[in-house]
Amino acid sequence: MKSPYAELLAQLVFWSGMLCLPAAILISILGFNTKTLKTAAGCFSIGALALTHFLWYFTVLGGALATKVGTFTLPFWPSFLLWPVVVGLLLLVTWLLRDRRRKRRVPPPLSKE
Repeated sequence: MKSPYAELLAQLVFWSGMLCLPAAILISILGFNTKTLKTAAGCFSIGALALTHFLWYFTVLGGALATKVGTFTLPFWPSFLLWPVVVGLLLLVTWLLRDRRRKRRVPPPLSKE
């Protein structure tokens, strides 16, 4: 039987890993609603890190379940960073294109009454 500290740590790791996917989605949505490039880039970077942690933990969880039939070694966390960074960069490019289109849009003329 594991100690209460080990169980608490396992629960914290589980919930932090599972909640990172909705957090990454929410942070990316917030990034699209910002007005400045710096804030959008920060949101997309934090979203990419949260997505990386989710992917890492999901792999660890699957590996832990697979130890019933074999051995499992923990994967290196930064090795999961490639695809979330690509997603974050694509979101940033999309934000830049949307912002450029928004700035080019001419407001409708005011009505004269």
